[in-house]
Amino acid sequence: MPQTYTEFNVIEQDGQRYIVAQPKSEHEEPVRFSGELEETEGLEATFRDVIKSLIQQDLSDALNLEADTGGTISRDEAIRTLANAEESPVSIQSEQQAEAIIDYFIDNSVLNEDGSEVVILSDPESLADLAAEGGDSDDDTAMLLNWMSAIEGCTTKIQETIDTVEEVEEELRQQMGQIDVSERMEEYERKQKEVAQRVMNLTNGGQLDKSDLSASEQAEYERLEHRLFHLESMIDSVSDTSDLDQEIQKMTQELSMHVANLDDTQGSLQVQLDRLKKVYQVNEHINYEDAKEMAEHLSNVAAAVAGVADAEERMGEEDTISLASSLVEEMGDADSITQDAGTDVESTGYEQGT
Repeated sequence: MPQTYTEFNVIEQDGQRYIVAQPKSEHEEPVRFSGELEETEGLEATFRDVIKSLIQQDLSDALNLEADTGGTISRDEAIRTLANAEESPVSIQSEQQAEAIIDYFIDNSVLNEDGSEVVILSDPESLADLAAEGGDSDDDTAMLLNWMSAIEGCTTKIQETIDTVEEVEEELRQQMGQIDVSERMEEYERKQKEVAQRVMNLTNGGQLDKSDLSASEQAEYERLEHRLFHLESMIDSVSDTSDLDQEIQKMTQELSMHVANLDDTQGSLQVQLDRLKKVYQVNEHINYEDAKEMAEHLSNVAAAVAGVADAEERMGEEDTISLASSLVEEMGDADSITQDAGTDVESTGYEQGT
C-alpha cells in the first residue's frame, strides 16, 4: 500500500516546532504533528517511545516473528493503534496525524513497508548477522533501536500484568477461610450486577457497540468487561459443591505461578535489552540462537500476559452486552441500584492494572 504522505518539512510556529506532512494526492490536506519526532536516531529520541507504544498496544500481532520475515502490523491497524493510544509521548489527535507519523517513520527508515503491512522489527536472523558483518547502515541502527523499544514495551506490559495478577491474588487470599458460600455468592452477584449497570449506562442501554464509543470510553468498557467476566468466574467457583477454601487456594497457587513465570520472562528480556544496548554502542556479537531465543520470548509474551485466563476465554465466548443486559434485567428497577461500583473497583485495585 503506497504512502499517503511523501514530503515532510519542519516549521516553527508560535515558538513550537512542527513537521508538516504533504500528501501525494492533491485531494488530501497537509497534516502537521509534533517536531519532537524530527530526530529518528539515538537512544533518547522521542520517536522510540512512539514505537514502544505501538508495539505495546498490539503485542500478539507486532511480535509475530517467523523465519525470513519481520514483526509486522497491518498499516490500518498501526494507524488506529497510534490514534487511540492512551499514553503517547506526543499529541496524536486523529487518524490522519497517525498516518502521517507512520509515513514519516517509513520515509526515515524507522519502519519499512511490505505491501499492506508495516514492518516494525526485522528478521531476528539479521540481528545475529549484524555484528558478524559489521553493519552500520541507517537500517541496521533503526532495527536495533526498534528491538530495544520492543523489549522495553514488553517489560512494561509484563509489569502491569504482574501488578494485576498480584491484586487478584490478594483478593483471593483475603477470601481464604470464608466458608459461607451463600453470603459470598450474594456479594459477587451484587458486584457483578453493579458493573453490568455501568456497562449498560456506557452503551446507552446496550444500543451502542464498543466501536461507537470514544477512545476513553472504549478503555472504560474494556475494564468493565474484564471485571464482569472475572466476577462471573468467581461466581462459578463458589457455586461449585467442592470445598471453597480448596478452590480458592488452587486459584491462588495458579496466580502465584503466573507471577513467577512473568518475573522470569521479564528478567530474561532485561538481559537481552542490556546486550542489545551493547551491540548498539560497541557492536558486541550476538549469535543466531540467542537472537531466536529472544524472538521466541517476545512472540510468546502475549500469551503470558493473559492474566486470569478463564475471564479472557469467557470474554471471547460470550457477548458482553447480552450478559450485562440480562443481569440488569434481574435487578428490576435500575434506578434503585446504589452507585458504589466505582468504589468497589478502586478498593480491589483490579481494574487499574488491566
